[in-house]
Amino acid sequence: MKCGACNTNEVDPNDSVSAWSTDEHGGPIQIRICRDCSETEAEQLSETKHENKLRNLSSVYVSTTDKIPTKEVVEYLGPVRGSTVRAKHVGRDLTAGLKNIVGGEIVGYTELLAEAREEALYRMKLDAERLGANAVVGFRFSTSTIDLGASEVTAYGTAVVVENY
Repeated sequence: MKCGACNTNEVDPNDSVSAWSTDEHGGPIQIRICRDCSETEAEQLSETKHENKLRNLSSVYVSTTDKIPTKEVVEYLGPVRGSTVRAKHVGRDLTAGLKNIVGGEIVGYTELLAEAREEALYRMKLDAERLGANAVVGFRFSTSTIDLGASEVTAYGTAVVVENY
């Protein structure tokens, strides 16, 4: 079997590494890759994550309304979203359990959700930028519980291109 990334190296099915790619329709598929490509992919993924964390996306306007003051929507590009699932470590969960007995704010979870909202917002802006948008209108957050102590936060809206009036 040939490597799914470089298509030159032979891959032993028992000793290969899986990676994610996309099919001709843009859907996710899992492929088998050789050890050389897996090391290269790990380096590229690390660099991409580092670059994304350093990107300043403050030029992407975000509005909870359908319009942005002093701007005109000239093109609608479609829905965008960003999400993350977060969980605190066991020590925080035990502290939260005790706090449930006596009452009051559970600071660890407050911090957890604040971090999750920022990450989801950032990922939504990346998605909008990928589509060529410079704004997101109709912005909302959605939160759900995945498991005990783990929550998903999703930021979503409509990607648009806006210009000054």
